[in-house]
Amino acid sequence: MRKAALLIVTLVLVFSVSSCGTRQENQPVPEAEKTPAYNEAFITDQEFENYSSMSLDEIRAFLSEWNSCLQGQIQDVDGQEFEPAQAIYEAAQVYHISPKVLLATAEKEQRAITSSRLPDNQLALLMGAGSPSTARYQIDYAAQLFRSYLSDLDTKGSTISGWKVGTTKLTEDGVQVTPSNRAVAALFTYTPYAGAQWGGNQPQWGGNYLFYDAWYNKFGFGGVSTTTPTPEPTPTPEPEVLAESEHPYTNNYENWWVISKPEATEIRIHFAKLELANMDDRLKISDKDNKVVKTYDGYGHLDIVDFWTEWYTGDTLKLKLETDTSKTAYGFLVDKVETRLEIAPPSEALAESYHPYANNYENWWVISEPGATEIRIHFAKLELANMDDCLKISDKDNKVVKTYDGYGHLDIVDF
Repeated sequence: MRKAALLIVTLVLVFSVSSCGTRQENQPVPEAEKTPAYNEAFITDQEFENYSSMSLDEIRAFLSEWNSCLQGQIQDVDGQEFEPAQAIYEAAQVYHISPKVLLATAEKEQRAITSSRLPDNQLALLMGAGSPSTARYQIDYAAQLFRSYLSDLDTKGSTISGWKVGTTKLTEDGVQVTPSNRAVAALFTYTPYAGAQWGGNQPQWGGNYLFYDAWYNKFGFGGVSTTTPTPEPTPTPEPEVLAESEHPYTNNYENWWVISKPEATEIRIHFAKLELANMDDRLKISDKDNKVVKTYDGYGHLDIVDFWTEWYTGDTLKLKLETDTSKTAYGFLVDKVETRLEIAPPSEALAESYHPYANNYENWWVISEPGATEIRIHFAKLELANMDDCLKISDKDNKVVKTYDGYGHLDIVDF
């Protein structure tokens, strides 16, 4: 009998000088989606086919806003330069598929919208359409496939793999799905997995939940008006003020602000502005246990605008402003907060951390191939910030067989 081969990948990240640490027990397990939408019209047929929902300039602006690896001119895997925004726009016009659907699909398959860089092996499967090819072909072929599925539903009542509107079918990961419209049937034909967050029995696959997550939660594409192909622009709401000092703050001052998002596993905040007059004026950021995770001081007169903090574990950040007896400045204004609700991101990869990972973080991933006598894994990318950030690989008996640390800032790809 051959023994099963097992690798356990552990990421331990700290921001103070210490050992890599021991595994914490009873880590919270992300709760599955309570009211899954796969049996509802989570995207309408009109939204799916609204090929005029974004102009070419709007697609360009969208990719730029997200600092996407697809913005501007890029080099395809065959060495040819092209503009993904143009390719997406043209595919949408040719096949009458919404460019938003193509953008959400690229995010679902490779996180291509929220990633600033993709290696060639991921670019070659940008849309998860067929075999590895060029990104140009992937975009065109994805739109072509979606159109063919819709056409089959219109003419035959079923897609090529048997998905029908109003008829229940079992996904590849064991979820009973009853598509409520053509759009949902087309999505499950393209990707026949519901995803772990929707009850799928194969936790390595994010499936159509990842499309839903991109469509609604990340990009806010859902709920497009059904009365006109291109919705009227809505006024930009006033920025929310989550925490704010007086402008300018007073001397010899001390105060606390608390920003909390219950159920979050990680959190970061955005400063519209932070200005401190001198080195004895300080803004300290602490976790809910009052452990200081970041300190800003006014040495040299600090004055910075429009920036995010790093990610920190937990659901709460506390801000404490301390000032001395001389000189004042603007102070600060926090206007945004972002959270992560899971210990690790939903992903179709074998193992994947968040990008970037959070400070003071620890998690385990398990890669198993039953029946194998030996095993190795491939990294598309591994980047660690400093020597106290460690990635450990262990066997099934938890014996560490390899440790990578970020000494000198480790950044390696494709190995």
